[in-house]
Amino acid sequence: MEWSKIKNIIILLLVITNLFLLVAVLSFRHNQRSSEEATLEAVRTVLADRGIEISDDALPPVMELTALAVPRDTQAEAALAQALLGECMVTDQGGGLYVYTGQGGSAHFRSAGELTITLSANDFTAAGGEIQDHAQETLERMGVEASILTTVTEGNTSTVTARQSMDGAPLFNCEIRLQYNGSQLLVISGRLLTGTPQADAAAGDNLPVSTALMRFLSAVTESGDVCRSITTMTAGYLHSTSFTDPVRLSPVWFITTDTASYYLDAATGNLTRLT
Repeated sequence: MEWSKIKNIIILLLVITNLFLLVAVLSFRHNQRSSEEATLEAVRTVLADRGIEISDDALPPVMELTALAVPRDTQAEAALAQALLGECMVTDQGGGLYVYTGQGGSAHFRSAGELTITLSANDFTAAGGEIQDHAQETLERMGVEASILTTVTEGNTSTVTARQSMDGAPLFNCEIRLQYNGSQLLVISGRLLTGTPQADAAAGDNLPVSTALMRFLSAVTESGDVCRSITTMTAGYLHSTSFTDPVRLSPVWFITTDTASYYLDAATGNLTRLT
């Protein structure tokens, strides 16, 4: 038999094998999804028996976020400072503290993303007194992906609080406060991660949503909390409270009920009550 015919037969066999494997994988995934959906429905029944309702809109099928490690990026910090203050002089104060000083003010960056930026008066003014719009423009100028949560005004002082995100996922305990005196932005403070996130190889796998909900039910029951409905389950991150580099981001569910809010660790199932 000619080599060209043998080669064509081998290619055909490889194509058939690949198609068989593709069908097997798709079938496995379909069966897995069906099993997960059935398990979720069973968990909803258990919750309902305990007097807790959860709507279809509040029930996510899977936790898509993975644990991340975010190393400190001093070059990104310098670029952020320069975007606000102009040309800067940097001083390494030791202990992870870098101070940038420019014509527009000064910026202090510490380990784990803590920052305080003091701006010179009249350099940042909200046109027409539209403080919230000005705050959003300032965050974009800083190159920060963030959404504004609240604006609180007392007398002539206003504070806009924003929450950082990474690729659309909220970092629940990375908040930035922009403080105004009248229409003048004077201070930016809070916690901001500037590094490029990387997969955290040391982290474990996330729990299935059904298991996470059962952990929620168990913890709520043990604590004596009472709720009648789960209104939202939002996927996001909490960063570690340690000052080590890199900062570690753990996937969590932010769960709101009719009586309280919670963080549920997606990997461990540990529940933390907020309100």
